[in-house]
Amino acid sequence: MRECGGCTLCCRLEKIPGLKGRGEWCRHCVVGKGCAIYARRPNACAWLRCLWLDDEHLGDELRPDKVHLYAKEQNGSHVVAVDPDHPEAWRNEGKAVVDRMVKQGHHVLVHVGDQVNFVAGRGAERPELLQLEWHL
Repeated sequence: MRECGGCTLCCRLEKIPGLKGRGEWCRHCVVGKGCAIYARRPNACAWLRCLWLDDEHLGDELRPDKVHLYAKEQNGSHVVAVDPDHPEAWRNEGKAVVDRMVKQGHHVLVHVGDQVNFVAGRGAERPELLQLEWHL
């Protein structure tokens, strides 16, 4: 099983209730090294698992900090969070991550700042209604 190593992208992109907002660096993050309180990190952090950690078909070159995005499964949906400093990453260096999910038939929601893009999964039935629950 893989480890995060020096990838700390989720430490910036995720909202952690009571700790930090979306798009802010966590005060416990040592950028490029990891979490300074890893052993006693909040449950909200411990439960975060990007797809790169679990999918051995996503090569090391697709580690989230290298492609400026990370993907996760959330409530049965596939979600990609893109580093706002690299808004086109999901169409460029991270395209292989998004393409893999789409080829597997998963619909993908791509978050770029306040913008959400819907990418339909190959062969998957397109929803008649797309309803998002948005937490700021």
